[in-house]
Amino acid sequence: MENYVPGNTKLVELKNIEKEFNINCRLFGKVENTNPSGSIKARPVYQMLLDYKKDGILKEDSIVVEATSGNTGIALAYYTKVFNYRLIIYMPKSMSEERRRMITSLGGELCLVDGGMKEAEELASKRVKEDPKAFMFDQFNNKNNVKAHYLTTGPEIYKDLPTVKYVFGGIGTGGTVSGIAEYFSDNNLSVKVIGVEPFESPLLTKHISGKHLIQGIGANFVPSILRLDLLKDIEDVKSEESIMMARKIRDIENIDVGISSGAALLGAISYIKRNNITNEDIVIIFPDKGDRYQW
Repeated sequence: MENYVPGNTKLVELKNIEKEFNINCRLFGKVENTNPSGSIKARPVYQMLLDYKKDGILKEDSIVVEATSGNTGIALAYYTKVFNYRLIIYMPKSMSEERRRMITSLGGELCLVDGGMKEAEELASKRVKEDPKAFMFDQFNNKNNVKAHYLTTGPEIYKDLPTVKYVFGGIGTGGTVSGIAEYFSDNNLSVKVIGVEPFESPLLTKHISGKHLIQGIGANFVPSILRLDLLKDIEDVKSEESIMMARKIRDIENIDVGISSGAALLGAISYIKRNNITNEDIVIIFPDKGDRYQW
C-alpha cells in the first residue's frame, strides 16, 4: 500500500528561469509529476478515497462517479484500479485526447459532454441519483480535498524551504491553494499564497467566465471549498503565454511540465515584477507533466 501513497515531491530551484527573466528572488518549482498517476491530484484522490471508505460511504460494490477536466480523472482511474472499484468519469469534449486515453487505459469509463464543467457536473449528479450504488466523488465540494494539501503539500513546502515567503498555484477546485494557505495560517507562518486563473476567464477577480486553453484551472464557477479569504491575491495569465512558459520550463530547466505549470510560473513572474519583489524565496506549484496536453 505504501507504494501508492502520494507526496514527498521535490522542490527544484529554477536557476535558468531566474536568469532568463532577471528575477532577483529564488524560484522553486514544486514538481508534482512524480506522484502516482503523474500529477498533484493523486494527493486529494488518495485522501478522499480513504476518508470515504473510513466513513462507510465507499463500499465494495460502489461506483465512483466524478466530473473532471483530466488529472483528477486520471488519478481516480489509477486508484480505483488499485483498490478495485468501478469508475465513471464525466468530462468536457474539449479536454485532450491524451487525458481521455489515460483514463480509459486504466479501466475508467468515460462519458464526454458537449458543454463545460458545469454540464459535466450536472450529468454526473443525474447518474448518481439514478443508481443507488453510485456516489459522487465531488472534488469541488469535499473539504477532504483541502485536507490533503493541508496535511501534505503545505508541510512539505515548509519542511524543505523554511524561508519560503510566497507560494503560487493555479486555481481549479481550489483545493491546493486553500489547503496550503490554511496550513500556513493555522501555524502562524507569514507565507503569502497567491492563486492563478486564466486571463480569458477571470471569474474570481472580475466575475467574467470565458473559454481558455489552460486545462486544469479556471473551472468557470466558484468551487465551495475555495478559501478566497486566505489568499493574498489572484493573478490572471493568458493562455498562449502560459503554453509558451511551459515550453520554456521544459527547454531551459529540463523539467517535464504541462500548461498549468507554465501558467503558475507566468503568474509568479508577473506578480514579482509588478510588485518589485526581491530577495525572497518563492515556490511555484507544477501540477503535472506535458504528456496529457495537446500542444
